[in-house]
Amino acid sequence: MKVRLLMNFIPCDWSVQNGPGIADASDTHFLKDEPWLEVKNTTIEECKKDNVIPWVRSGSGGVVKECERVGWKCIIGPNAVFANSTNPSLNFLELKSPAVLKLLMLDDVNIALAKQHSTNPNNIRMVRHFMRPSLYDEPFYYKYKWDTFFQIKTPVNARLVHAYQNHTAIHNGFYMFEELKMKAQHSKVCIHSCAYDNYGLSAHEISLLGCPMVYDDRGFKPSTIGKGMGIKVSHTENGPITELKEAVEKAMQMDRKKVWEASHAFQHPNVVRDIYRRAILE
Repeated sequence: MKVRLLMNFIPCDWSVQNGPGIADASDTHFLKDEPWLEVKNTTIEECKKDNVIPWVRSGSGGVVKECERVGWKCIIGPNAVFANSTNPSLNFLELKSPAVLKLLMLDDVNIALAKQHSTNPNNIRMVRHFMRPSLYDEPFYYKYKWDTFFQIKTPVNARLVHAYQNHTAIHNGFYMFEELKMKAQHSKVCIHSCAYDNYGLSAHEISLLGCPMVYDDRGFKPSTIGKGMGIKVSHTENGPITELKEAVEKAMQMDRKKVWEASHAFQHPNVVRDIYRRAILE
């Protein structure tokens, strides 16, 4: 099977690109030389004529409708169906279409939701995002400036914030990568307070910089954070303060080089490439 990736975003400066667009750009960068894949923006009719399966990275609704019109199939994802955050049920309407050949997802939570709506649950496959290329060459240790680094997308336990007053933070899902990089490299530990996130880019960016994480088992984290990347707790928002403080202290004692090595082994481009290859071709 030959696949044609319809989204081709290559930013001019990897170090400052922000938001979900970096996932599109990184996937394109690392997969563009795969023999089974071509990156070319063409119409669905041209894909059918050339006998290639279109793969759309975002905004898949229009592509699905066009595939239905011309009698062709497409691959969507990863998590391209999550365009509507205020009414999540609308995200799954297109999964009922017979034009969807495969759906690529990033975590167990969303796969379970998608299977409730898909006409072919067996074709829902898990993949991972590639990280920005510059991260694989970053050093893993810098002189400490902060004890704790809070990645905040939902409320974090206020008692934990007061317990570690020498802290820094980034908020919400969008951030300047240079800020994240500096804070991850200069902090002893990162507390990842995010109840639901179907991308998880920041968690991997932080650990690839050698910063150990304290994280809970909500959202994407159970299935996308590998062994040796941090300490798991029951809840970072309102969990027992004794459990949280114990986890933070343990994470602070982790060998940053081992965190760096574990993260790089888990997120190595060759590993992620193999996952994509199996998810799409098998």
